[in-house]
Amino acid sequence: RENDMGQRLRLTAEDGFTLDAYRADPAGTPKGGIVVIQEIFGVNNHVRGVVESYAANGYAAIAPALLDRAEKGVELGYTEKDIEAGRELRAKVGWDNPIKDIRAAMGGGQIPHDYPEMLKDIRVSPSHLRELGVEFARRGVRVNALCPGPVETPLLRELFAKDPAQAQRRLAHVPMGRFARPE
Repeated sequence: RENDMGQRLRLTAEDGFTLDAYRADPAGTPKGGIVVIQEIFGVNNHVRGVVESYAANGYAAIAPALLDRAEKGVELGYTEKDIEAGRELRAKVGWDNPIKDIRAAMGGGQIPHDYPEMLKDIRVSPSHLRELGVEFARRGVRVNALCPGPVETPLLRELFAKDPAQAQRRLAHVPMGRFARPE
């Protein structure tokens, strides 16, 4: 991807904190709204592509920059150094602050609220699944993980090559009997 199709904007959370976000809208009337939650790499090129993909399929989509509370403008890659940096930033942010920032993405007019099914389904990374599920279930919002289990990445293959028994233990809990593969 060379050019972003969406727009960068600023959100204000309930505690007054201002964070960045990336939003893309469909050409016509949105079918609904989706809040895209990044993992530990920030709102990078990949996350912006996910937002744009939802918009291309008819949804208003927004990705709040959940790492802004630790460091503004984070756009990490996928090297071991980036993974370490992302984990450190995620730890600095804590668990309560991302909830505030997701609420800011859901409110404040960022996603149109005049569509009845708007924001009835949030797609998130597994690391935020439990916290979001607890927070939003009372409001009738489903929180689903896009990743049903471990993803077969070069790093995971390296780890499991060192300990094949660990791979088998993990696979025992994956309904499909195999690791997810990036597409």
